[in-house]
Amino acid sequence: MSVSSDEGYRVIRFTIVDRTVLDPLSEYLLELGAASVTMEPYVSAGTSAVSTSADAPPETWSRPHWPVTCVAATVPSSIRTEALLQAAAAVFPEIMQGPVEERPVDTNCDWIQIAQRSFQPIAIGRRLLIRYPWSTEESVKATLDGSLNERILLTLEPGAAFGTGEHPTTQLCARWLELHVYQGCRVLDYGSGSGILLMYACKLGADIHLSLGVDIDEQAIMAAHRDARRNDLNELVFLTPHEAETRLLDIHFDLIVSNILAPTLKELAPRFCELVPIGGRIALSGILVAQAVAVWDRYSAHFYLEDSQVQDEWVLLSGVRRS
Repeated sequence: MSVSSDEGYRVIRFTIVDRTVLDPLSEYLLELGAASVTMEPYVSAGTSAVSTSADAPPETWSRPHWPVTCVAATVPSSIRTEALLQAAAAVFPEIMQGPVEERPVDTNCDWIQIAQRSFQPIAIGRRLLIRYPWSTEESVKATLDGSLNERILLTLEPGAAFGTGEHPTTQLCARWLELHVYQGCRVLDYGSGSGILLMYACKLGADIHLSLGVDIDEQAIMAAHRDARRNDLNELVFLTPHEAETRLLDIHFDLIVSNILAPTLKELAPRFCELVPIGGRIALSGILVAQAVAVWDRYSAHFYLEDSQVQDEWVLLSGVRRS
């Protein structure tokens, strides 16, 4: 959902022990609609100091080294705490292992401006540039050092659905589309969220009438249609899985991109195999490094593993449909 000027905010706090997930967890909470995420040492009652690891390896010096971390996410009141935590816990089950606290934030603080300042224009790959409704021309040009040549500009309003362009998995998928979309191809974006990937595919040349976005979240579908119109892609279609079932009966897709969660990707393997013809390609993301082998095991009987890309803690797996 977009943030209205009269919308209140609250802070959701919880603790986790696994320090290795702090960076990707923070990024994911921001993608889910948090205006900000902060981390600090958890200090229990009667504790006056926090121990740190002086001998921590240099590659982890940017991470906290206290034993338990308190994560505080500032979110608009329109985002339900249960929904936010369930979505995050599907990828990071650690966050559900302790109590969750909520409190209102200072109403004198302009959280709208704070949220908007956190979203700056983003250049991805060789072609894509994402801007937001409040982005200035100066900020857009500064992102590219003054040059907009050959860039495809997409304007998105963050907050209603996953896919603002900031998360590594979105960027991995966008770069994959840049390499594989060709004029007139049919693209299925399953788990389309904000619609950013399907919109980019159509701007790159995919057939807008034969391509489709699917998402279980009706609010995300509404936001995707809104941003499609904002980007002159009025005929682009986004549907729920139930709505899409009839449409999927008699069509194949040259490319499928699915940026969701590892357990869901494993469940969808038989369906995706039916929807991609021999020689078609598939890109799977929303996968942590440790989950990659288990996910690909579900697809290897029907797809040649063509490539895998890693950014931060996240992986994109790409394959070609075999005979």
